[in-house]
Amino acid sequence: MRKFFLAFIAWCTFSVIVAFCLIPCSSASESVPVVVTGSTSGVSGQSAVLNGTVNPGSNLTMYYFQYGSGTGYGKTTELKSAGLGADAVSVSETITGLMEGASYHFRLVAFSINGVVNGSDVVFSTCKIKMSGLSISGTRVVNRPVSFSISAQDSGDSDLNYRFSMHPDYGTDEYDGTQWSLMTDTEWVSTNAIDYAFSSAGRYIVVVWISDTHIGVNATGIPIIGFSIEILESASVAQSSGVDISSCSISGIQEVQSPVTLSVSTLADSDETVYYRFSMHPDYGTDRYDGTNWSSMTDTEWVSTNAIDYTFSSAGRYVVVVWMTRDTDNVDPTGIPIAGFSINVDQTGEEPFF
Repeated sequence: MRKFFLAFIAWCTFSVIVAFCLIPCSSASESVPVVVTGSTSGVSGQSAVLNGTVNPGSNLTMYYFQYGSGTGYGKTTELKSAGLGADAVSVSETITGLMEGASYHFRLVAFSINGVVNGSDVVFSTCKIKMSGLSISGTRVVNRPVSFSISAQDSGDSDLNYRFSMHPDYGTDEYDGTQWSLMTDTEWVSTNAIDYAFSSAGRYIVVVWISDTHIGVNATGIPIIGFSIEILESASVAQSSGVDISSCSISGIQEVQSPVTLSVSTLADSDETVYYRFSMHPDYGTDRYDGTNWSSMTDTEWVSTNAIDYTFSSAGRYVVVVWMTRDTDNVDPTGIPIAGFSINVDQTGEEPFF
């Protein structure tokens, strides 16, 4: 009798379990998620906020954004939950490390137990920063302030940030490219002009990076300007090279087939001739930049004029470097005064923003 009772209980339990499993869950849905790729917000030169909406359709739903330079995307944001509600949920993700002045594709992707849904493809462009000039003033003597000022414009609404750094021993055997020091109290500052007093004599290289956000900055991809400067022990000591930079400027519409004027001013004596070597390299800040594809921007290697007009034949970002010397027969490219800057060249017909 006891065995019969236990068997009866077991049969009843099994029947209840089977019956429960066969009953459809009233809270579940057979609907796939409804996904809408939205627009971007907070776009800067190197970051953007991707937006969209997901309706889980009463099923637990996960989502992420895909983004990249084309419709193959290549990058994704972190996988997150949109919940299991029946209403649309707004979602957003901030992406960083983008190329300034470039176009990107993105879409929102969501999935549940009922399937994967890809949102539509949306294209956006990061902001462009273009420099128009540099000026250096003050007595270039140890422990006396030298003023540096950068002129730049941004196509977006963000304020620009600047990173001023310097390296000693430029053009000497001691220069190893590892002894960079900040010239401001914080790494990034919102001012485009600073005063800096050098504590020892010698030739320095100064580099200024410019960004409309210092979050996720790609140091090889953002606008940059660099130049050498010689600091003397006293005002009575002569400069070793006899030439030093006081300013440089870029003017004209920076687009294909439109002449751009590049000008460099020096502190050399007016009765002595200074020679200039203008060179440019394409693909600055991209994977194609290898530092070997330099081209002269003048008919001859050295010219005696400090200003040239140059027409770029294709769009993109270039780095332009100007060397300066009084003796073109005895030139050490690593030791003579130099100025360099990146420049964005738009396609013909793109609306310039300054």
